[in-house]
Amino acid sequence: MSLEDILKTKDPKDFANQQVFVWRDEEYVNVQIVGPQNNFPTLMGLRKEGKKDTPEGVEHIRKKLNTTGFLAANLGISAILTIDYKGERYVTTVQQHRKDLGDNVAKLISGYVDAKHLAQPVEALVEELCEEIVPTTKDGKVVPIKLNGHDLPKPYEKSVQYDEKQKLEVILEKGYQAPGTDKKRKVLINGHEVAGNPEIYYQAPSGSAQLIFYCHASLDDLVIDTLNHAEDRLEDGKLNARIHPKGLYLIKMKDGELTSQVYTFSNGKLEPVDPSKIVLSEPFVKSEDGIIAEQNIPLLKYLEQRKK
Repeated sequence: MSLEDILKTKDPKDFANQQVFVWRDEEYVNVQIVGPQNNFPTLMGLRKEGKKDTPEGVEHIRKKLNTTGFLAANLGISAILTIDYKGERYVTTVQQHRKDLGDNVAKLISGYVDAKHLAQPVEALVEELCEEIVPTTKDGKVVPIKLNGHDLPKPYEKSVQYDEKQKLEVILEKGYQAPGTDKKRKVLINGHEVAGNPEIYYQAPSGSAQLIFYCHASLDDLVIDTLNHAEDRLEDGKLNARIHPKGLYLIKMKDGELTSQVYTFSNGKLEPVDPSKIVLSEPFVKSEDGIIAEQNIPLLKYLEQRKK
């Protein structure tokens, strides 16, 4: 049974964001929320203006971070979600066409952080997990999600039925190390350590900063038919949440590293995907001290680089 065509509709005018000022020392990355609240078009303009993907631009970001501070266009969040299934471990990504960057990538579960969540970005993580991950049973019910034992909201309960007999249990735990993050320093926002212990990187193509949270779950105890992915699409001035036709990509791991074995989960089983068609987003790109100049890397190229 298929889900509703539109799961939920939001007004993009309800979204607001603020820039962040970032500097670092030997122990901490300090993030300060600054300036007025910006709407979505303003945010996109700041990301375009902030592009610094040349060697000179990367060096500019590095110098600013280590001295007077770097004014980032925005702060975003991502989740590296690893999933266990039948004795194997997988890293999840989702397919997305990124209009502002002009590419089509397999990216992490991620999103912009609304101004109301900037001081506590783990709250934005909660929203992304329960909105983007849509495990669906054969009769069209959605399995709700728990994070560290706490029930997450059911954002689509007005359009779908949730299966209350089972839960996808997600915990904050590292199952795979992102290559491009700053791994040495803890992140402070407005002077306070960030819950969930995220890492950070700086995306030079958009002049922005991104937090990465590490999450883990297992499918072994679930009875589901499809591991769906929902994404927001701007249509006629509204943000409509729709099921993405590709679902979640599951990239098999071996010895803590990605492999070329890629799958979706549909009809109750793993379905293979051609790895040559998978282009990973920037967190998988090697960074220079947490600063990433390239916005994507083909999976097969990534694997070749990791062998060296």
